[in-house]
Amino acid sequence: MKMKKFVAESMPAALQKIRTQLGDDAVIVNSKVVYTGGFLGMFKKRQLEIVAAVDEHGAPSPQKVAYEHSPEKKEIAPASPSLEPLLQEVKQLREQMSRKQQTESVNNGLDSTLFPEKVQPICRNLLQVGVRPSTVKLWTEQVTKRLYKDDALQVENAFSQEMQNAWSSLTFGPTLYEKKYINVVGPTGVGKTTTLAKLAADSILQHGKRAAFITTDTYRIAAIDQLQTYAKIVGAPLEVCYNVQDFRKAKERFCDYDVVFVDTAGRNFRNETYVQDLEKVIDFTNEVETFLVLALTSKEEDMRAIIDKFRHIDIHRFIFTKLDETATYGTMVSIVEEYEKGVAYVTNGQNVPDDLLPISKDAFAKLLLNDGCDQHG
Repeated sequence: MKMKKFVAESMPAALQKIRTQLGDDAVIVNSKVVYTGGFLGMFKKRQLEIVAAVDEHGAPSPQKVAYEHSPEKKEIAPASPSLEPLLQEVKQLREQMSRKQQTESVNNGLDSTLFPEKVQPICRNLLQVGVRPSTVKLWTEQVTKRLYKDDALQVENAFSQEMQNAWSSLTFGPTLYEKKYINVVGPTGVGKTTTLAKLAADSILQHGKRAAFITTDTYRIAAIDQLQTYAKIVGAPLEVCYNVQDFRKAKERFCDYDVVFVDTAGRNFRNETYVQDLEKVIDFTNEVETFLVLALTSKEEDMRAIIDKFRHIDIHRFIFTKLDETATYGTMVSIVEEYEKGVAYVTNGQNVPDDLLPISKDAFAKLLLNDGCDQHG
């Protein structure tokens, strides 16, 4: 019996080598997954190691390597009972490979096993919540380098520090109410009016501000009714503005108030002429802090389309809503890094004034690392 070990990237490639060197009568004796190459435990290449044998005396073997490239032919020829254990092992190997491929498909092609074992759980979790594989790969590589230099460094702390380094140039955190007008923009259905009510309640209850409301969202009667209800609850006056002249009058009425919360119809701010006219009434640079509200239940490409529609105004930070309605919220990272704007708040429910989470860089990292579902109220 002649035996030989083969190493290949896949089972079809290995079987082709076996067939070429040992013939069609070769028997698979053993097989396993091995990792070769790499640097400092990273970037190892996954391969299959297969031991095959053939009868040198020419007696026909009961098991032949009958494994073709077409899916219909990927079956081993019938074997004698004595070879059943070998066939069972091959079957188990193929099942393991199938599960591995499914996992890598879910992870968009990034194999977490290429990294040291102690960073793999966080790497997988970040992929599962929807952070881009390229971003996860970058963070994990940097964390791995730091861990080799400092064995005592905690993995989660290392990831948190790496994330915050990546966002070092961005502004995170809630409003400090340093500007007179808090302008909240966004499309219909993202929870914009509810978020505005939460902010107003926070300003009154936690910061002792004298607050008022202005709404320009006159396209939906329900939006006005909803904001009127919230205004009564927190004890703040409300002005409904149908045009720029109405806005000017409302501004004069609320001149003695500490902060004015502006609820807008998304279509208004997609109109460049409207924005230019409104800029004649209020100074968006010095008087207004503007937040763009995005729902985490939206697709990433839809978020980009929304941001593009509000390109006429200066967005200071994002507010992400509906954290409690999705398990994949890693798109926040993609949007933050692509548009180079930080996050002010994340909302995780409909309760006013609760369910509003101020987000610092540290809190944003913890949200991703600890699973946002744990943050739900």
